[in-house]
Parts: sequence; structure tokens; C-alpha cells
Amino acid sequence: MIASESGCKPADLSASSLAGCIQGRKFADAEKMAFQLTQTKDQRAAGLFYLGQIADAKGEVDKAMWMFTKALKLNPEYSVITYGLAKVQYSVDGIDSALPLFEKIIDIKKNSPEIALLAGLKAFSDRDFLTAIEEFSRFSHEELYNYNIDELFVESYAQKGDLKTAISLAEKLAKGREKVADGNTEMLLQLGRLHEQFALNFAAAVPVYERALAKSQSLEQKDWIKKKISYLKAKPTATQISKNVGE
Repeated sequence: MIASESGCKPADLSASSLAGCIQGRKFADAEKMAFQLTQTKDQRAAGLFYLGQIADAKGEVDKAMWMFTKALKLNPEYSVITYGLAKVQYSVDGIDSALPLFEKIIDIKKNSPEIALLAGLKAFSDRDFLTAIEEFSRFSHEELYNYNIDELFVESYAQKGDLKTAISLAEKLAKGREKVADGNTEMLLQLGRLHEQFALNFAAAVPVYERALAKSQSLEQKDWIKKKISYLKAKPTATQISKNVGE
């Protein structure tokens, strides 16, 4: 989480990073990332789909429909693209116009992982964290990691105000990847952030960041974590603050 606490990491062309950029309304970063995806044949449809999502978020419905339609021509059986086009079509012309697209999604298989993924990302972007939790709960821990939505799942609980569950889930997800080289570093950083920024428990955050430091394989990230640990160790604890106030 060096690039941004919100999850917008322009160097990371993942679904969660793009969702973070869109949620933070960092459309310039999101557009650059999506455009990069369009440069390769295998990812062109995905890039156009994300450009459609960005246009939709900006209220540029004509552009969004054009992008989704273009993506759908490249991959006509990809339900998540059909859903994106159907949603915009519905907002512009009503249910009658969008109904054939929604029916097509049912034919493709409306309960596919792609639909749950899109619904969860859309809900997270709209700050509808209850729905995001419901959609992300459909995935196993391994799927959460593979789809790059494990951090968003944890963040949804924290934003909803259920910090206890967020911390417990982050611990479980980090433990599940601890045997994979560098596999749980980002989740440990998320866990440290929960202690630091949500619980304001700096003493609990430090050992978590130290675990992340031991796992990280990035020199830049290691340097950032070291600075974070030094910063937190220098901060007064709640007990010290209370004592100073009392004096």
C-alpha cells in the first residue's frame, strides 16, 4: 500500500487497484491503467470494459456505452461486460431497452464468479459496504487472493464499522498465505493499517508491520515499512498521553 492507502496503485494493473482508483475518483490514473490493458490482444476487452466503467462513473454514458459495446464485440460471451452495458442502457433508456441484455446474462449464467466480482467491486466503489461484503463472501480465501479482492473484503468490514471482524479476517487471510513468498505482505500491511488508523493502537500495529518487513521482497517497500515502524515507535501511547494530560 505504498502508492496509496485507498488501494489505487497505478503500477498494479489488477481489478482491486483499478477499483481503488475509480473509488477515489482518480480517473486519470485509472484511465492510464485501463489503456495499458488495451495494448495487448488478450487484455483488450478487459481494458475497454474498465474504460467503460470509468466513463460510467464520470457520468459519460454515451462513451460508456461505446466502450462496453466495443468490448462486447471482442468478447461477446463475457457476462461481466454484458452486465456493464445493460446497467448503462437501463439508466439511459429504461428496463425495456436493457431487458434483452439482462436476459443474455441469465443465459450466460448470471451467478458466475464474474458477476459476483463486478457486483462487489461496484458496491465497494459506491461505498455500499454491506453489499460488497455479501458479494465478496461468495469467494473462498484462495479466490479472494486470486481475484485481488482480499484487501477490499477486509476494508469493507472496517468501513462498515465492524473492526473486530476486519482484523480477524485479515489475520486469517494473512495466515493462509504465509508460506508463499511475499504472498501475505500486502495483507499484513492492511492489518497493520487497521490497528494504526482505525483502532489507533500503535503498539499493536508495530509488530504487524515488522512481520510485513520480514516477508517483503521489495527494497522500496522495505524502506517504506521501516520508516512506518520508526514513526509509530516514536508516537506516544494512549497511556502516555493520558499521563501527560493528567500532569
